[in-house]
Amino acid sequence: MPVDKVKPLKIEDATSGTEINFGPTETDPTEDYLAAKGLALENDDATRVEKVAGEVAFVDATNGTKKVSDLLDAEQEDFDPQTSGLVSVKTAPAIRELADNAAVSASPGFSFGREGNVTVNTWLNRPGGVSSNNSGINFGLLNGSLDVISVGTQNPNTYDVTVYQHDGNGLNLVTIATVSITASRKEVFVKDDGDFTETNAPVKNKHFAIRITSGSCRNVGVDLQLSGTKT
Repeated sequence: MPVDKVKPLKIEDATSGTEINFGPTETDPTEDYLAAKGLALENDDATRVEKVAGEVAFVDATNGTKKVSDLLDAEQEDFDPQTSGLVSVKTAPAIRELADNAAVSASPGFSFGREGNVTVNTWLNRPGGVSSNNSGINFGLLNGSLDVISVGTQNPNTYDVTVYQHDGNGLNLVTIATVSITASRKEVFVKDDGDFTETNAPVKNKHFAIRITSGSCRNVGVDLQLSGTKT
């Protein structure tokens, strides 16, 4: 069906308009504008466009009053964290949380090893052959967690592996976790599966070190997966 197009009328004067019209005339879309307190939609005063604190604002029964800056401000925009694995309920914090989570993947380079017959109380080496109790691998994240310990040997040996942190040169050694291997060449221990207990949480800028604390093995390698946040 056809829709009527109605041009509103206006009155101008020399102070606030471009013409002097003492009687109502049609608005000119190329030069005129209309002043109004607000615009109600569908004849509903609760659904309208108006000006609030110098900004254009939209009002409706579902969202209340939202200024344009509110619509653009992710700090105030609601976010539903369900099924996302996040805890933030606003968009901007959720984005920052996601950025932090992007830094919690398995930390590269956390591998230690020792060749030959490795007896009890022997420290494993970091890459390059440096003993990890002298200069371990630095951990660079906050809110640290040791998530996975993966170990392997040439022979099916029985031994314990203990993970430490220290300040360098073996100073202030703190135990992080210990795992036990029984007559096996390879074992993977996952904290979330209850395979081991984290005695102390990893601390940023501390050095990791590995030691055989029981039994012995031959040609051993230990890999650590850790997580944390940037801030």
